[in-house]
Amino acid sequence: FNSIPVPIITEGATLAFNNCSTTTITLSATNSVTSNGNTYQWFLNGNSINVNGNNATYNATQAGSYSVAITNNGCTATSPISKVIAAPSLNAANTAFCAGTNASIPISGVNTGFTNPSYQWQISTDGGTTYTNATGAGINSLTYTATIAGSYQLVVTDGGVTSTSCPIAVTQFTRPNIIITSPPTNYAACAGSSVVLFAL
Repeated sequence: FNSIPVPIITEGATLAFNNCSTTTITLSATNSVTSNGNTYQWFLNGNSINVNGNNATYNATQAGSYSVAITNNGCTATSPISKVIAAPSLNAANTAFCAGTNASIPISGVNTGFTNPSYQWQISTDGGTTYTNATGAGINSLTYTATIAGSYQLVVTDGGVTSTSCPIAVTQFTRPNIIITSPPTNYAACAGSSVVLFAL
């Protein structure tokens, strides 16, 4: 009798794009019975994705459930699923506020398929060059309230997988300092007349 293949996707059962700029995860298939004479058929969400292909690796470019069927000497078996998860995303209805208004900007993260996630919000005040852990309430939840200007990102950890969202920028506008320059203070005008005001 021919041995039935034992296919495995070596990267593991749960994977995630590291961040929003990572566009490819390379998946590798092995047959633990033998490395000789194998043919490979990859699947995404149950659908064949490498028609006319026969590679032991596949470059995954989208989230979903991947598996591989290995055939050897007429015997075929399919691997367990490897789930590839998209990087978390962020939403905010408003991303700007005026200085001195004590305004706050709620930012919501989106769980893209993690099963047992932990969250950490981070902030950059140097244009995204470096990030440090944010402070205040909500730093370990899906929703965080920003109170200062900066770029915010959400880091999600699930087991041995870590994925970081694209940043979202919160902007603080300087409140204008308005001075009426003309006419001078205590200017008197007759009833029914008009006065033209000039301001800086």
